[in-house]
Amino acid sequence: MFCWARRLFGTRAGFFSLVLYVFCPNVLAHAALATSDTTAVFFLLATVGAFWRHLANPGWRPATLSVAVFGLACVAKYSAVLLLPMLLILLGWHISREPAASRVRWWRLAPLSLAAHAGGALFIIWAFYGFRYTAFAPGLPPADQFLADWARVLPGIGFQRGVVEFCREWHLLPEPFLYGYSWVVWASRARAAFLAGEYSFFGWVEFFPLAFVWKTPLAVLAATVTGMFALGRRWRSVRLIPVAPLLVLFAVYWAFSLTSKLNIGHRHILPTYPVLFIWLGALLVPGVLPGIWRMLLPVVFLAGQLVANVRTAPHYLAFFNSIAGGPANGHRLLVDSSLDWGQDLKLLAGVPLAAHQQPL
Repeated sequence: MFCWARRLFGTRAGFFSLVLYVFCPNVLAHAALATSDTTAVFFLLATVGAFWRHLANPGWRPATLSVAVFGLACVAKYSAVLLLPMLLILLGWHISREPAASRVRWWRLAPLSLAAHAGGALFIIWAFYGFRYTAFAPGLPPADQFLADWARVLPGIGFQRGVVEFCREWHLLPEPFLYGYSWVVWASRARAAFLAGEYSFFGWVEFFPLAFVWKTPLAVLAATVTGMFALGRRWRSVRLIPVAPLLVLFAVYWAFSLTSKLNIGHRHILPTYPVLFIWLGALLVPGVLPGIWRMLLPVVFLAGQLVANVRTAPHYLAFFNSIAGGPANGHRLLVDSSLDWGQDLKLLAGVPLAAHQQPL
């Protein structure tokens, strides 16, 4: 976070973005839990950055780093599949801005680069599964070993069924990896969800935008609006090339989120927060904010972030801002991992038994 913002907007911007990130209640809520969400946040950002650097410097070291980070992203969380369109967009963007003479060269290098990333990802995935195809140890009963058998899952994953069956037939990827991905796709096509008193199995387009408005600290929302107006006045001077990976990550991820039927938690849009925090570092660039506002407003935004943190600690997962009515009103708007994920279960063990038996 710090390195991105510092490189784009300077050292002060780096610290500004960093403080916004590390004191964000949503970040702290999930960084403390043993899940893959925070890992995915890191690897999605790291992969688009490493790939863009590889395109700008097509040597073996940037390429090796990009391949390794992409492979690790694939075993971090299945949402890494969204990196495929992101990397293709970045590749096309890079080639389109090259001189005509260089484009011919890049049309030869592009297949090699993509093949190296695919091969590296395959190797890393196999390594994490011990280079074993089968999902179960020898000697276990063959039936009913998965949450749902292949015959039930495969028909429900749409056009991806053919790809998965091909990989199964030729053992291109470990069986547990293929099944895990297929099960996630299958289970996400219809899932019970709650939004502000409504229930649905197929989600809402407005779910994640509302979750963002309700769960993002007011200081960050205010900084975002300020940045939109400030940068909007200077949009002609904005250099898009250095921030291309951030733009692509943000746009592709949000496009997918708006169409997703898996509306079970604000955590699913966490990968977009680093992009937002890095962008907000631009508020400290000379000329973006006029006069004294360039020093005053960032201090106000940081103070607001700290206040939101202190008022919520240590129950960060239940954070809701004042627009949502605060944590006390959160259960009326969002539930599941946006509110309570059993993270205080161990504290319940210390409550006297009589307290558990009180009528609701």
